Amino acid sequence: MALKESAFVILANADALERINDWENLLPEGADESVSPGPIAGFGFKSFDFYFGYSYRPQEVATKMIPLSMKDLGNSSLKGKVAVSKVITLGNR
Repeated sequence: MALKESAFVILANADALERINDWENLLPEGADESVSPGPIAGFGFKSFDFYFGYSYRPQEVATKMIPLSMKDLGNSSLKGKVAVSKVITLGNR
């Protein structure tokens, strides 16, 4: 079952989760505890990360106008010239 970390917190606070005993022993060689971070530690594993990036047309967006922050993405002159996308990276490679 895939859940957001916030869902793990709600379920953990409701005592609706069962801790995985000795979960560290289930990790493949070379993996560290970051695969079961923070509020999900001992209850589940992280299977993928989301990264946000953007793409643009270099012929339409001057180098000095390339957005460097989320605030920059709100520049109305970039409307229709820059796209924000969610990139999924599977596993911990």
